[in-house]
Amino acid sequence: MRGQGILFKIFTILCLCTHPLYTLAEDDVVTKTVVFSNGDRYTGEYEGNTRTGRGIYTWLNGDTYEGDFFEGNLDGFGKYTWANGDTYEGYYLNNLRDGEEGVYTWANGDVFKGEFLEGQRGEGKITRNPIPKAPTQLAQPKAIAPAAIAKMSPKLTPPKTTAPMSLEGEYSVTWRNGDNYQGEYFNNRRTGRGTYTWSNNDHYEGEFIDGKRDGFGIYTWANGDRYEGTYIENKRNDESGVYTWSNGNRYEGGFIENKIQGYGRLTWIDGEYYEGEFVNGERTGKGIYVNGGGDRYEGQFKSGRRIGKGVLISSSGDTQAVEYDNGRRIK
Repeated sequence: MRGQGILFKIFTILCLCTHPLYTLAEDDVVTKTVVFSNGDRYTGEYEGNTRTGRGIYTWLNGDTYEGDFFEGNLDGFGKYTWANGDTYEGYYLNNLRDGEEGVYTWANGDVFKGEFLEGQRGEGKITRNPIPKAPTQLAQPKAIAPAAIAKMSPKLTPPKTTAPMSLEGEYSVTWRNGDNYQGEYFNNRRTGRGTYTWSNNDHYEGEFIDGKRDGFGIYTWANGDRYEGTYIENKRNDESGVYTWSNGNRYEGGFIENKIQGYGRLTWIDGEYYEGEFVNGERTGKGIYVNGGGDRYEGQFKSGRRIGKGVLISSSGDTQAVEYDNGRRIK
């Protein structure tokens, strides 16, 4: 008899070593703690031999999922935490992230909030940790790919964390310093129509190529200044751009490399205006200046001053030849 007792104990130990360990709870709800041969562990509800209900699954590599299961799969609301620190909190359907209000947080602090469909990101808002330069230079935010989750039966294979990929389509991206971009992306860069708002309330709405202002757009500064025209690689370049100062003064004409250049018209709020040539933002070359009283000067300018010979026409129509030296009339 004693020998039979020893054999029974040995048989019991062998059974525990070759089968998952579990504990039973109450009547219809069965809660088990199962340790798989590869080291994975599940604690939660079962219906029969299938994970269904609330539970926690921990992979040997350190990944964990806590949430709803249905027929052995991640299904319902839950939180997945990768060993590298990434997390996803939201709804699953058949092991794939699927729902309207999912939140994916990367270990570096970047956050995506929005839709998921069959594991892929849909429309939503990205909050980035890197801070772009502003307002003259826009940095390009990196994009992240969605994770894929493997099927699990009877043990679960841990899903991979997200890997770099390109943002494509329309997104809303917010940086930690408060800058925000809403618009189109192609191959991970702002390309197409979009709106970029800086934390200092500067605002650009228009076209982008490869992350830069390129094409037609409107830039409004926080102080009320406004430029409307064409950009090339973040710089104002246009034959007929319009710059309006907050005090009401207005320039319409050429821009090259951000500077007023070429032919244009500068109009002051009191009605005075200059129409003619500009070089490096200054009235230089042939031009016409009309003051508030209607007197008109036609001649040469240099660095904003009248120079050389010209014609002065009064508001009454009197005409006289004049000559200037660096803005000072000498004849």
